Formats: sequence, C-alpha cells, structure tokens
Amino acid sequence: MKGFNCLVVIAIILGVTLLSCDKNDSNDKIDDPMYPTTFNRLSEKDFLQMRNDFAQRNPTMISSIDRFGFAGWSEELINAASSSSGTFTEEEAIEAVRQFVALNPETGITAPNNLQIEQISQGVGADRENTWIIKIGNQKINNIEIYDTSFSFNLRNRALYFCNGHHFPNVYVPENFNFDIERAKLQLLGREVIISGWGGPMNFGKVKAKDLQGSAADLIIVPQRSEEKIELRVTWRIGVSTMPYVFYVDVMNGEIIMEGATVIA
Repeated sequence: MKGFNCLVVIAIILGVTLLSCDKNDSNDKIDDPMYPTTFNRLSEKDFLQMRNDFAQRNPTMISSIDRFGFAGWSEELINAASSSSGTFTEEEAIEAVRQFVALNPETGITAPNNLQIEQISQGVGADRENTWIIKIGNQKINNIEIYDTSFSFNLRNRALYFCNGHHFPNVYVPENFNFDIERAKLQLLGREVIISGWGGPMNFGKVKAKDLQGSAADLIIVPQRSEEKIELRVTWRIGVSTMPYVFYVDVMNGEIIMEGATVIA
C-alpha cells in the first residue's frame, strides 16, 4: 500500500509539472515557413533610389519613403515641395488621393477605387477652406484587422502634400493555428498586471483562471517592429474581464507579442 501511495504522489507531481510546462511553453516551433510575413530593411542603395523615385513622382509631397520601402513618415522628410493654387472640392480631394494611391505602390493599398474612408474634414485656422484631411481605416485581411495601419492624407490648395501610414502587401494568415483561444489564455495565467498612472503604479495582481472567464477575445494582426525587419504576427487579442488590461498572444507559438492597459489611469 505504501508503494502504491508513492506512485500516486509521483503521478500527481508529474501531472502538475506537465500542465505547468504546457501553460508556460511559449516557444512552440512554427512549422509554417510562410509565417510570419516579414519585411526587411532596405539596403542604403535601394532606399535612396526609392526615395528619389518617390520624390520625382510626387513633387508636391513633403512625405517620403521609410527604411522598409513604405510611403509615409520618414526620418528624412523632403523639405522642398512644389506649391499649388486653387481649392479642391471634397470629391476632387478624394479623387486626388485615389490617383496618388494608384501611382504609388509604396502605400500598400491595392484597391484605390475602394478606399475605406473613415473621416474627411477640412483643416483649421485661416487656411481652413484650402485644406482637406482624409483618413483611411486600418487594413483588414480576411476580415482580420491589422493593428496601427490607418492612413492620413493631407491636401492643401489643389495638391496632396503629406501622408502618414501605410498598408502591407501580400499578408499571410495561416490556415491552422497551433494555439486556439483556450490554449492562448493559458499563457496568461500568473502574469502580473501593473498599470502606471498619475498617482503611481497600480498593481492588479497576477492573472488567475477566474479573471479570464468570460473574457473577450478576437483575432488581430500586430506588426512587430525592429531596426532590421517588420514581422506581421497573427494574435489573439484577449481582454482580462476583471482588469482594464489586454494581451496579444501569437496564434502559432503562444508568445505574448504586446500588452497594455485599456484605460488611462
């Protein structure tokens, strides 16, 4: 009987250990060679060539090309841009953006005639009537939103002079995920949640199973950026039901790609 009891204890210990390893294993091998979609930093030669080509095609623009070959914000804005006169109507402003997108594949927008315009407004101040601001919503692939890919186009007089943001071409989403939503939630157990606020840090404690019961979750693609590359990681966005906090868990290896508060404390 004593030997039997020892075996039971050992079995329990092994079982707990295996469960713990499963929960904390966030380095599953990604066996899909196409994942994640990756964009590498341009060589200096290619960067300069693309920047010059973009400037020649768009003489009224002060925006440029970034180090990955996308239109929008650049650490080296083109300061000398041609001026224009006159005023766009709203319809003409939208058409000018369509033409710009069609002429510049660096925007990443592949359907210029189907722009998902979220907002269009005129500027502020004395020059208000001569300016337009057109905002395009976040990119979506297979109805999955790509985080932080909204566009802002600024037009003055009868020219487009600034754009910020870009979409990504040829984004790959795996057909099968290694981590379903329940397994992704296991990656969050034991994670400590601390939110910085005006009154100092607020510690909400560690995430427990009860904190995840009824928690909202959906898919979202998160661009993970470094100096050398951008990786598009498909994630489960999981909001902790008892805390003002959200986690983004990679669907292929369970890695927590991003996390943060959902309120300003």
